Amino acid sequence: MSERVYRDPVHGSISFDWEREKYVIDLIDTPEFQRLRRIRQLGAAMLVFQGAEHSRLTHSIGVAHLAKRLFDRIASDVNFPKEGDTEEIRRAVIAGALLHDIGHGPYSHLFERVFAAKDHEKWGLEIISDGDTEVYQVLKKHGLTDSVKRIFEKTFRPRFALDIISSQLDADRLDYLLRDSYMTGVAYGRYDLDWLIEVIELARIPTNGRDLGLTINRRKFHGAEQFVIGRYLMYQQVYFHKTIRSAERLIKLIFERLVDLFRNGKTPDFFPEPLAGLVDSGGGKLSVKAYLRLDDQFVATCFGQWAREKSDEILADLCRRYVERDLFKTVLVDPAKMKDGLRYADAVQTLREEMQRAGFSAKYYLAADSAEDLPYKDMTWYVAKDIKPEDIWLSENGVATEPLSNPTVSPLIDSVRNIQIVTRRLCFPAEVQDLVKRHLAEYLTDRIETGTSPKAYQIPVVWPQ
Repeated sequence: MSERVYRDPVHGSISFDWEREKYVIDLIDTPEFQRLRRIRQLGAAMLVFQGAEHSRLTHSIGVAHLAKRLFDRIASDVNFPKEGDTEEIRRAVIAGALLHDIGHGPYSHLFERVFAAKDHEKWGLEIISDGDTEVYQVLKKHGLTDSVKRIFEKTFRPRFALDIISSQLDADRLDYLLRDSYMTGVAYGRYDLDWLIEVIELARIPTNGRDLGLTINRRKFHGAEQFVIGRYLMYQQVYFHKTIRSAERLIKLIFERLVDLFRNGKTPDFFPEPLAGLVDSGGGKLSVKAYLRLDDQFVATCFGQWAREKSDEILADLCRRYVERDLFKTVLVDPAKMKDGLRYADAVQTLREEMQRAGFSAKYYLAADSAEDLPYKDMTWYVAKDIKPEDIWLSENGVATEPLSNPTVSPLIDSVRNIQIVTRRLCFPAEVQDLVKRHLAEYLTDRIETGTSPKAYQIPVVWPQ
């Protein structure tokens, strides 16, 4: 057989040629890439959607597969540039797509919110640049070290090659929407992948200095509408699900307690390396070798041990709640009811004091959670907020003519563009829900039993720390 075939639940058979794409097979076989088997794609989502056990490895192979499909599609485009080594660009794009998540830590993005010295992209760049990693050795062997590094640094050219890895139409989003939808058992993220790839074209985009980028054929844009709305619905119904947010907030509280204990010289009895390097300076002093030891299994083992920790009751209780799925309750706070900010702050402070008297440290048992999503950012948002736009451009004859969000093109996308969806919640143990109701009922949208569905709010508020 001239190909290695991976059986995938989303894409069917994914194949890489033993000769033309041996670098992909070699990268997949490295221990640094295989580590991604032990990092879940959706963090704590499996506590709500029991099928969401899929890993960053399965996603990354899917992304490499779609990056290959996208590149081969545009390589046949009449506007594909004749200059440059097409095969070398193709190799760099597929390798960069495969390795785009190589730097993720346990529980993925959640991990970065506590240990913020480096995000997963910076860790990824360090991993592929470290001469002691097998990933680096494979990239060097195949002459890909510099080009993949430039992809991570976002300096690779031609620019449209980066669009395949990072854009509104990138292979990452194309894969995770379908994969997360399938594995969670919901239909929100499904869209017509084959048709969307078919109608992607290269064209000169005005906002890119008329550089070539990925666009959609202006007469065949409805698949792109489906894709954008699917992503919007997945955020509202899956990624921002109230119980998932509660579980993730509990994990974050565990990490925060660990950092506080470390700073006070009171680390738990079970404190294996590389935890010391992790909690010291937010992971900034951690070596690549030590970082690569961290995965979901490592942290889950720690949680199980700390749940029986006798030296710190708070750490033990938080870990027990997570391990046994005794999660915090959540309620939505209505920003429209918080116009008198000082009065609300006084109510929160009184609640915190009563919780302290009841034996619950408010620092760890009354937690604010904020979830934000912006389904579609166009140039108007960029001008107002100085945040990178993510327009999907429609094109004709190699020239981008107008964005998908133009009201005369897609009223559907226009209805969600530049609308920042913000959901504010309070998380707390069931034992104190009567106290929360007594002091904050007038500010809440949910009944205190949290039996209603989450709602999203677009009113900016100052959230108490």
